Amino acid sequence: MDDTKDHSHVPFVIVLLQALDKWRGTVSAPFNSDPAVRPRYPETFQEKEDFRKLVKGMSKNLNNEINFEEAIREAHLTWVDGRVSDEVKEVLDRVDEKDFFASAVKSEMDVEGSAVSSVPAH
Repeated sequence: MDDTKDHSHVPFVIVLLQALDKWRGTVSAPFNSDPAVRPRYPETFQEKEDFRKLVKGMSKNLNNEINFEEAIREAHLTWVDGRVSDEVKEVLDRVDEKDFFASAVKSEMDVEGSAVSSVPAH
């Protein structure tokens, strides 16, 4: 397999991780071994655009490398905070899981039941 073909088969998540390492090298974001210190991610609009340009620049031929197109499209995954806000936690804490799931199952059964009855018999 040649280098170009290998390059186009790198998963987009790996492309994003490599780009993030390169991006951190271009900004004042030195590596800190203290786990309490959050590593630097693109924050401003300009930093996010620069990050996308960096990903695009890592591509050998963007038209033939879907993985790089995916990396550019999914670049936001690099800087989003996956934590749930306090407001959402408050709403989720109010939900009774047992009632919620029972209602969801009943609703699905109602939908499935009506769908089955509308299918003509052969």
